[in-house]
Amino acid sequence: MKHYPAFLLALACFSALPARADDANLLPLQPGVYTEKSMPCENPPDRALLIYWGKDAGIDTAFAKCRLKSVSNEDAIYLLREKCTAYALGTTTYPTQRIRILSEKTFETDGKYYRFCTTHLPR
Repeated sequence: MKHYPAFLLALACFSALPARADDANLLPLQPGVYTEKSMPCENPPDRALLIYWGKDAGIDTAFAKCRLKSVSNEDAIYLLREKCTAYALGTTTYPTQRIRILSEKTFETDGKYYRFCTTHLPR
């Protein structure tokens, strides 16, 4: 049986927002949980996780929930401006993140490569 960190279960609750049928993903990525390429999909360390739920969701981490404020791109390079709220402290930051999308299920950011692992979290 797979075990996921408690933050992932909390993340699933925060991410369950209704979407209109005509909404489209702002990034050409498969929504779901991603891990650093060198890490296992089962029980990866929190620092190795990034999550993208699709639509206007930002790239979440184990420590913060993010929403996209704006997205621009040139070919496969995307510049994300986000509003992120830390889970533990509730503080808000407005980071800018550059990601290079390699495929629908892989991307690179900050010199690290991430791969798709799963579309859902256990209940």
